[in-house]
Amino acid sequence: GSGGGRGRIPCAYEVEVPAHNKTVSALSLNPKGSRMITGGLDYQVRLFDFNGMTTAMRSFRQFEPVEGHTIMAIEYSITGSHFICAAGDAICRIYDLDAKPVQKTVKGDMYIRDTANTRGHTHMITDCHWHPNDKNTFITAGHDATVRIWDVNARAYGIDQALPMVHCLKAIDKRNMNISNCFVICCTYTNTEAKAIVGGCVDGSIQVWNEKKKYGKPDHVVRDAHASEVTCVKFTKDNTRLISRAQDDTMKLWDMRQLKSPVHTWGNLLNVNAAAKVNVGLSPDESLIFTGTSVDKRNKDGFIKFYSSSTYECVQSLTFANVGVTTTVWNDEINQLVSGHTDGTVRLNYDTSISQKGALLFIAKAPAKRRDDMVGFNEPVFQADNLPKIFKETRSGHLRKVKPRDAEREQKTKMPQKPSTMAGAEENKLSQYIAQRINKSTIKDEDPVEVLRAYAEKVEENPEFIGRAYTRTQPKAVLDYSMEESVGDQMLHEMPQCPRCGLKMCRCGYMQSQEPPSKQRKVG
Repeated sequence: GSGGGRGRIPCAYEVEVPAHNKTVSALSLNPKGSRMITGGLDYQVRLFDFNGMTTAMRSFRQFEPVEGHTIMAIEYSITGSHFICAAGDAICRIYDLDAKPVQKTVKGDMYIRDTANTRGHTHMITDCHWHPNDKNTFITAGHDATVRIWDVNARAYGIDQALPMVHCLKAIDKRNMNISNCFVICCTYTNTEAKAIVGGCVDGSIQVWNEKKKYGKPDHVVRDAHASEVTCVKFTKDNTRLISRAQDDTMKLWDMRQLKSPVHTWGNLLNVNAAAKVNVGLSPDESLIFTGTSVDKRNKDGFIKFYSSSTYECVQSLTFANVGVTTTVWNDEINQLVSGHTDGTVRLNYDTSISQKGALLFIAKAPAKRRDDMVGFNEPVFQADNLPKIFKETRSGHLRKVKPRDAEREQKTKMPQKPSTMAGAEENKLSQYIAQRINKSTIKDEDPVEVLRAYAEKVEENPEFIGRAYTRTQPKAVLDYSMEESVGDQMLHEMPQCPRCGLKMCRCGYMQSQEPPSKQRKVG
């Protein structure tokens, strides 16, 4: 092909990357073609790095900008350092390369009648694009019938310190009125100097605003450009030709110097995706114009059709069985065709002779082998919430055997040792008896009165206690050791001591159970 393969379509091989669970609604590659970012109808945004990917084809970052909102548009900046995301609400968000939020735009006041008097969009944002030369400027289009210009370095506004708009461009309907029914679905800058901004509206009109100090209503309006909603507008590099795609199943080529009628119209290009807009694109040398097609009950296969920009004839068509094509990008650096589809996949088409990097970086790179600690693991498997006492879970998630003393320390109650019923019980009983005799406490078995009387002889021999006070007045001590014992005390002395609870008045019921039936008290 001419221009070192720039005009040839890189379609020799295809790689299918599983990106989303639902339709891919937005897709963008950074200028170098080393990273890809996708958004889908499953509310997720995924970031892919071709240098770090393997044949597993996993994204390195995934997040949900706004819960339950589909991704309408997404685009890398001209330097590739940031990207903007329109996530189905009235706020456009700016993220860095690691998907960390940097800034967001102001949400406008929907109760202000003149949309130019509020600092942001009042309804859902449908499209967003960076300025082709200025890395700090971008535009957004929304359902409030406006296109707004933003400056990243503008002074933040409000309690949220959000980004206010710089200019408001109003779209008009057939009565030349700016009402919210005239949704702006897509927008774009002219390709090189951004001398004009073009918006495609829901009523099929294309509206053009030329660069000026104060924007307002459009300078040019092609009222009946399409019969249905315009889903994409794109300029050629010389800024003289404009390509538009709409849901009336057509694609049209316009001359910006003569906007009354299209230069050429291509028909029978199915476009029925309501949420995911079908876009148009140009080959790096602009010799080819391409667009995707949707699927329905009659047309079950999706296509990417390539047309010559000079003869307007269909040069080639790529077929995708049973899936529709939503958004397609032909990156100049890697010379590969990347397309999003209705089954949630992103497909990279490339040719090894003319393409470089991109898919070629990871198609032959096998994923690293995981260190599987479970291989040859013959130990029992336990539930995480029902571990035995001898195991303990570490912070890293591994199991560690606990030492016996650790297990005892963690145990709240200790059970007494049960009597042995196995062989060798006699030896155990003997050892238990000896241990009990050695450690036996005799305080409970002793009579306190007899213990005190035993001190009488010691006092006579060595009267160091009370007897020393009576050595002169009463050399021979006369003590009355007789005591009157009551009937209750006599009965208590005669009663045996309970071997279980240790009390003479048994409370555990053991002594009563040992009595013969005739002596047992009848209850009731």
